[in-house]
Amino acid sequence: MTQFPRLSPVSFKLVALMMLMALTRYHSAEASAWLPDASLAVFFLAGLLLTQALMLAAFLLLALAVDYLAITYGGISSYCVSPAYLFLLPAYAALWFAGTRCAGGQQTARSLLVWLPGSVSLAFLISEYGFYAFSGYPETADWQTYSLGVLRYYPSYVLPTLAYVAAFEGISGLLGKPGNRLAVSH
Repeated sequence: MTQFPRLSPVSFKLVALMMLMALTRYHSAEASAWLPDASLAVFFLAGLLLTQALMLAAFLLLALAVDYLAITYGGISSYCVSPAYLFLLPAYAALWFAGTRCAGGQQTARSLLVWLPGSVSLAFLISEYGFYAFSGYPETADWQTYSLGVLRYYPSYVLPTLAYVAAFEGISGLLGKPGNRLAVSH
């Protein structure tokens, strides 16, 4: 009988995050109603787990690969792939950076309550500004009209992210030893 190598708790969590992003990012708009994209939460949680910039680069490459496969082989629309797509880099980096700030020192519910919604809001603003300014689509709307129209998407941007992070934290707590936190000392 072949034994599989044992993963460290951090490695297991990273693999789980990669699978979560791949599964939730590679689906149609219809499926997102019951399984929203977890990418925002994944970038935040990746920052919590390991603060090395290599982790950010690895998850950015994973997101790019999943998008490429979804568009090329999955029949997903390429509507969002424009020069504005580059604005996902600083948007995701903001989430990852916020995760690293929570990982520094003692992670508390209070730090999560500050950094997570703040970074998700910043990522929303970055990606939406990038789409408005560089996608070439909203040509007829001025910035104010566009902003008011986009605000209706804000709750669907924030709420699933908060839910994924809460679920991941809860599962991590259940699987870990008492007092074991998601953040790992470096």
